[in-house]
Amino acid sequence: MRSTLAILVLFLAPLPLLAQHADDQAAVRQVLVDAYVQGLHVNRDLAAVERGFHTDFVMHVYDDGHLIQAPLAMWLERLQLDGTKNPKPIDYQFDLVDVTGNSAVAKMQIFEDAKHIYTDYFGLYKFDDGWKIVNKIFFGH
Repeated sequence: MRSTLAILVLFLAPLPLLAQHADDQAAVRQVLVDAYVQGLHVNRDLAAVERGFHTDFVMHVYDDGHLIQAPLAMWLERLQLDGTKNPKPIDYQFDLVDVTGNSAVAKMQIFEDAKHIYTDYFGLYKFDDGWKIVNKIFFGH
């Protein structure tokens, strides 16, 4: 009886951790959809983007053998998000969402008008106010 109870405890003990892990994975996906897909690509909504991206966010751009760092303010200025909805349909898929503690990575594919335009790799941290995107690298197709 004791050994059965001990085995049961060993199998059931990780269940709350697994549930939290699934909740965090869902939250990471949601911030990427809300801020990046809907905020940036679909609705061009600056406020939505700012809610999901950390103020110290940096995008690294590989350009002809050189690495360029684009802080959030620089990137947003270049994007000129004016709230005008993108007339082309945007679709996306997650290839990976991996969470360990308060850190996460995600890999996404972005399609515009059924054309594959980006493979994005994101780094995120969980702060008191939720998950925030802190960095990005990408490949433009």
